[in-house]
Amino acid sequence: MRKLYRALSALAVGVALALTGCELLWTTPPEALTSVNATDGTYTDQIVVTWLASPRTSKYEVWRSQAGEDDYAMVGEPRGTTFIDRDVIPNVLYWYKVKACNRLGCSEFSPPESGYAQGEGVPTVPAGVSATDAVYTDRVRVTWNEVSGAIRYEVWRSANRDGQYTLLASTGALFWDDTTVTPASIYWFRVKACNAGGCSALSSADSGYSYAARPEPPTNLDATDGAFTNRVQLTWQAGLGAAYYEVERALSEEGPYTRIATPVTGTTYTDSNVTAETVYWYRVRACNGAGCSAYAVPNSGFASAGAGGGGGGTGGGGRAPNAPGAVLATDGTHTDKVVVTWSAAPGAKRYELWRSDGETTARQKLGEPTGTSFSDTTPEPCKVYWYWVRAWNDNGFSPFSYPDSGYRGGTLGQVDKTKVKAIVLPPPSESPDLYGVRLEWPNIKDASTFEVLYSIWRVGPGSREFVRTVPHNQLKPGSDTVVYFEDTGLERNTFYTYEIQACTQTYARRLCYDGTWKDCGACVPCGGTVRLNAIFVSCNPLAPNLQTASLTADKTKVELGWTDPYAGTSNERTAKYKLFIWRKGPTDSTAQLIGTVGNLDKTSYEYTLPDDLELGKTYTFYFRVASCFPCDCGVYSNEKTVSVKK
Repeated sequence: MRKLYRALSALAVGVALALTGCELLWTTPPEALTSVNATDGTYTDQIVVTWLASPRTSKYEVWRSQAGEDDYAMVGEPRGTTFIDRDVIPNVLYWYKVKACNRLGCSEFSPPESGYAQGEGVPTVPAGVSATDAVYTDRVRVTWNEVSGAIRYEVWRSANRDGQYTLLASTGALFWDDTTVTPASIYWFRVKACNAGGCSALSSADSGYSYAARPEPPTNLDATDGAFTNRVQLTWQAGLGAAYYEVERALSEEGPYTRIATPVTGTTYTDSNVTAETVYWYRVRACNGAGCSAYAVPNSGFASAGAGGGGGGTGGGGRAPNAPGAVLATDGTHTDKVVVTWSAAPGAKRYELWRSDGETTARQKLGEPTGTSFSDTTPEPCKVYWYWVRAWNDNGFSPFSYPDSGYRGGTLGQVDKTKVKAIVLPPPSESPDLYGVRLEWPNIKDASTFEVLYSIWRVGPGSREFVRTVPHNQLKPGSDTVVYFEDTGLERNTFYTYEIQACTQTYARRLCYDGTWKDCGACVPCGGTVRLNAIFVSCNPLAPNLQTASLTADKTKVELGWTDPYAGTSNERTAKYKLFIWRKGPTDSTAQLIGTVGNLDKTSYEYTLPDDLELGKTYTFYFRVASCFPCDCGVYSNEKTVSVKK
């Protein structure tokens, strides 16, 4: 009976051990996983995360973060080595970490790995999002670059950069005017691109604000000429946006003027502190909480020594126009100019536009437009200038307008992903296991103007790291437009992904004036970040393109010509690169090696035909070329045939 009990007990333990995978015998938690893979755009609606099985493990914990930082949350507990994450937004990058667990606990996290679902037909994230800073008094204009395949865009707004964004509008245009803003309040804007397949992720954010405008100058200032014996009566037409007025007086038109009344809330003023028969000159300007306008055209008046007298006016003749109002200069809207606009001055025949380097420094005249706008194409990028306008007619000039500052800026575009060329380079002789990748891409628009630097990130197994900045003038040999970058010391048989972003340091920030000079942020914001397709680093050289195979006139030789896939990458690595020329003739069962050429020497080869060819018989020869590194050879090139009859 005791033996039977022991046997049943042993059987029970065995069954338990089988059911728990021998978990009862484990005395420590599992080791941490060393490698996790997540799919990059393989699926449209899911991300598949896989890893190698870990010993002494009964289950796994999969943790996910959208930011790639420390805000990971567990999203699954699979028992196998695969987890399918269907709760994802297409085209949004997610980061994953995995723990191996048993009854004694869980391992440390694996290294992080990123992945994303490629939304079918969903547009890419808009680049170049920019919101105006104090360009308008009644709105903030948000603009962005066109996205291929998008049929509409969603504009989102928040009170702070990292706050909760609310959908503001949906539009088919490449801009949106937010007229619901409060003047001088800063708002943050982000944009999505949408089509029938859905919407992209939110773009990067940019801030903007409107400003409380100074009022328009008053017009038609008139002072009475002898109408009263004890006073001079002033009248004028209101300046748009005025809250009150300031009245000044002088003994000559040139001044100096002294303020005699403020605030004046109406459009009339009585100056009772006068001496009869003394001519006084008056000027008036409109003010509100944002500041004061330019002065109206001065006008003279006097009190008479006796009763009666004439009405108001200048004593005959016409009058010069009033100063133009609403002068606005663009702040970074254009990459090649500053556009200045203003409101028309009644009676003006033309205007003069003046510019200076500061609000109080000497001005210089730029032009004499007849309309109410002027394009200044001479500014330095991101330098702040001040602009004044005055009007003219046959009776003279108006006073100068109130100035406005502006600067020439712009928004950098992003690298064209479709034109990026990736070339795997062989390892150097002293480190036969370390490979490299060479990237080539065309410079973006305005790269030279804004002295662009390209930031390069490398995304490898479980990591994303900044690699280097590449200047716009680091050009591929023999090219005026193509930039190149070489990343060396990479591991063989490994996938790498690269990200490229165009930025500028020289024109990254600007100054603006609000009583004092202050830093206003980016003059030329960075372009969008482009993530390239994954590159598999292995010893598999690129094949040349065999372009010609022609028979010489004497029918004794064949001249071969090809394009070099590694042209412009002459360095210690590609110096080892060779081309092997193969031929298959009528009697050959397999291709025969007929020559070797170093790619640094030439891109042609001359093959001498066998001298034992029979007269009157046609022979067909087949030619191919293969690239070889010390580690291995690549695939054959395309094939060319030559037929010869002696």
